[in-house]
Parts: sequence; structure tokens; C-alpha cells
Amino acid sequence: MLLREVKSANREALPVFEYPKESAYTRPDLAGKYPLSAATRRPAEYVHTRLVNLPTPGRLYPEPLVKINAIDAAKRGIQQNDAVEVESPRGKIRLKAKVTEEVGPGLVTIDFGWGNPTDNKASVNSLSPDDVWDPVSGGYPNRLFLCEIIKST
Repeated sequence: MLLREVKSANREALPVFEYPKESAYTRPDLAGKYPLSAATRRPAEYVHTRLVNLPTPGRLYPEPLVKINAIDAAKRGIQQNDAVEVESPRGKIRLKAKVTEEVGPGLVTIDFGWGNPTDNKASVNSLSPDDVWDPVSGGYPNRLFLCEIIKST
């Protein structure tokens, strides 16, 4: 019965690799303008999207960051703590850059959890797609999308 259900869902019985709906491989038409892949991350200082407004964690980690590899930052003239604009096919937000080796070249990570009505911060949700979703998990691809980063002037 399980195999019949898998076939009716048009899925393989075992997991198989599929490229993300928005990647340099699946969308080369976008990769020229948006050469970086962005993933979202939750800062360890917070529980999901809560505690951002509390004084102590708020002082430790007061705003969302975009982490960018030193190689990609150098190509764009970006230095530690520079204000940058992160743009995707859906929009643009302004963040502070953290230049780090924690992410590899070609990939950036953007903090999620901000952008609530009370915090007046940038929300990564305005960059990530919500028009496609995974039919198995029902999840949206806010964990990986194409973007470009430029230093703010």
C-alpha cells in the first residue's frame, strides 16, 4: 500500500536528489544577475523568532546580519560591518555584513526572525520565494534562493 501511495504522489520510493527550484543550475537565466546562493539561519541567541525584544539578547545580537565569505566580500568591496543591500528577484533589504569563513564562497547566510511589526528591522521573507513549495514536506524554499549583495552608499 505504501508503494501505491508513493506512486500516486508522483514520488520515488527512496529519496533522490533534486536541485532546488531556484539555483544556478535550474535558473541560469537568474544566476547572471544573482550569482550568490542565500540560506537563512536562526541566531543561537534567540529561540526561533522570540526574545529579540528582550534587553540582554538584544544587546548581544541587536540586528539581523548577512554572513558573506571573504572572497565574495572582496570582489564586491565589502568589509566587516559594512551596510549592504541584499537583492533577490523578489526584493531588496538592507543589512550589516559579517565577513567570515563560516560560509563558503558563493553562499551567504541571512538571519531570520526579524521584520516583525515591533522591531522595525529587515525581513529575509521579502527575498525568499513563496510561490513554490515542496509537495512532500509542504515547506517553502526560504532556506535557499539566489541573490546578489552590493555595498550600500
